[in-house]
Amino acid sequence: MEANQILHVWLGIVPDHTVWFFRLIAFIMLTETLANPYIVANQATGKVKTYQAVCGGLLLCIVPIAYIVLKLGGNPESVYIVHGCIAVITQATRVYMMRNLISLPMTTYVRKVIIPIIGVAVVAAIIPTIVYNEMPISVLSFFVVCALCVICTIAAAYYIGTSKDEKSLIQERIVAIYNKFHK
Repeated sequence: MEANQILHVWLGIVPDHTVWFFRLIAFIMLTETLANPYIVANQATGKVKTYQAVCGGLLLCIVPIAYIVLKLGGNPESVYIVHGCIAVITQATRVYMMRNLISLPMTTYVRKVIIPIIGVAVVAAIIPTIVYNEMPISVLSFFVVCALCVICTIAAAYYIGTSKDEKSLIQERIVAIYNKFHK
């Protein structure tokens, strides 16, 4: 939400398209973090060749597809949109290819990983978005919105993104830390 403010402080003059580049790259990076467990799991199975060929091949498609989109009149952001779409398709392919090797069906992955992530993202964005749209742009609004983003994300992650067992573990850790400092 505050990408423009951050880039303004960082760069002074913010070039055209930079805010959307920043946002799209952040989305791509978050999407690709979901790949790491699958990459490690694939390496552990020893069945690397087909997996790497398919996933690597999909990722290599980013360049020619982005080139075609630009040739057809796409804006500069379209390159990152293509990258984001290919990253999502590649992740779905990873999950599909690994479902039997690691005994994690796609429906379970969607139910236990994707839906909670989307739920956290949507719920965590509500209050900061309202405040962002209602407050005039200033240093105060920047800090208020950033603080609300952190607070709402932590709350949404705890209440929506964690299972009962994970909540119990978090509570145990908090109590242990509290007891350590209040003896």
